[in-house]
Amino acid sequence: MTSCGRPYVVFPAAVRSATLALFLGIVLSLTVLDTAHGYRDLEDVTVKEGGKARFLCQTSIHPRHVSGKNFRDRVTVHWTFNGRRLDLDPEEDSGSEEDEEEEEVAEYSSMEKKHYIFKSYQNRHVLLINKARKEDEGEYSCVTTLGDKVDMASGILTVQSPPDPPRNARVINCHGNTAKVSWEPGNENGAKITSYTVQFNLLDKPDDWYDFYESAAGDEREQNVELSPYGTYSFRVVAKNSVGYGRPSVVTRE
Repeated sequence: MTSCGRPYVVFPAAVRSATLALFLGIVLSLTVLDTAHGYRDLEDVTVKEGGKARFLCQTSIHPRHVSGKNFRDRVTVHWTFNGRRLDLDPEEDSGSEEDEEEEEVAEYSSMEKKHYIFKSYQNRHVLLINKARKEDEGEYSCVTTLGDKVDMASGILTVQSPPDPPRNARVINCHGNTAKVSWEPGNENGAKITSYTVQFNLLDKPDDWYDFYESAAGDEREQNVELSPYGTYSFRVVAKNSVGYGRPSVVTRE
């Protein structure tokens, strides 16, 4: 208590509401999946916790290099997460480019009870991730197979969440009606910390916390807090980033 008074092929990023699109390029050719075309992993993808991520894998098949009438039926696509295959059966998609925003709404309305959805239409293969969470962070790969030939393209998903609690919150000193409180930053969790709020309570009302009226900037590590006289106070600190407020620090015990 204290007492005092990458990419070779780049498509325009499509971001509509909470929807994020990543476009992956795959080429099937002759008797091999042609990596000589130089397709590379694309830029990392970032989505806020609780949002929806959309990965689009487009395959380009050159029929003149493939024998047989039903070569398309022999092309298979699946998705992996950190090298582990996702056990998903593709759902048939309409393939229409019209009324795209309305289609996205319809797509996501069906996701309320599903975390992953795999949609496929001709050369378009979409992985939808509903209500993204920190455990979803990692590498997603679209794996395309034709016979014994395999190629893939990958992207990293980062899920932003509120910052972790600040560490080592303490009262440095107390002069008159002002206490100086310091802290160390916790993990930002994918989004830069923009501000800190010092909160305080009174000894006789330990469950009632009040925000100091002035926030500290995200690069600050201490703040002077003006208080009413004749009180015994404790303090804690809360960090904020673009996702929201994190959990408060441990309460000071000085």
